[in-house]
Amino acid sequence: KEDLLDEKVKDILKEKLTEIRNSNIDYYEMFRLIKSKLAEQENIVL
Repeated sequence: KEDLLDEKVKDILKEKLTEIRNSNIDYYEMFRLIKSKLAEQENIVL
C-alpha cells in the first residue's frame, strides 16, 4: 500500500513540478506532506 501511495504522491508532484521549482519549495518536504495527507485520507498507517 505504501508503494502505491508513493506513486500517487510522485504523480501529484510531477504535475506541480514547475510551480514547486518557481516557488523555491523543498521537493522532499512537499513529498512528505502530500504523502502524509494522502495516507490520512486513505486510512493508511505509515
